[in-house]
Amino acid sequence: MTGRVVLQWLMTTHVVLLRGINLGKTNRVPMARLRQVLTDAGCTRVRTLIASGNVVLDHPGKPDAVSALVHDAIADEWGLDIPALTRTAASLRKVLAHNPIDGADQDPKHYAVTFLSTPAPAATLEPLGLDADPSPFPGEHAVLTRGELYTWTPEGIHKSRLLRALGRLPALHGTARNWDTVRRLADLAEEGD
Repeated sequence: MTGRVVLQWLMTTHVVLLRGINLGKTNRVPMARLRQVLTDAGCTRVRTLIASGNVVLDHPGKPDAVSALVHDAIADEWGLDIPALTRTAASLRKVLAHNPIDGADQDPKHYAVTFLSTPAPAATLEPLGLDADPSPFPGEHAVLTRGELYTWTPEGIHKSRLLRALGRLPALHGTARNWDTVRRLADLAEEGD
């Protein structure tokens, strides 16, 4: 019994964001089976949120090691090459606390965070002219931190000229979640702490 208590004490709660799964019939990964596969791979308290690739789990490894473990487990089980980005529960809370776009969280479906696979310098957004007056993207906003890109698209992602422009910037590789999902993931990560 003591070994189990010590092991749980060494665990870190991680939030794993999978990119591009369960999009229609593409890259199908059933969440119940994923939870079992990750448990078998040595993770504990594995839980998922919606079927779009949001996993909260406990593991003693660093985020990069957890990303590799999840990527490899999915490749072994389903033969899919699915990028996995991992943040600790503590870093996810910081993402929520940062919230650099005033008032955007009032409409969380149009406010999103792109979690970047590698940090991007602040100058990455300069080619878009976001500080120009008038703005080339009226009503839309983007704020880049080193590891996340916050975006506000009041007309929705499908009509967003800003998101199309951002997608052409090679330094911004990652996966996005709307603000509501980020909040729900943070809540899920805190359960049982």
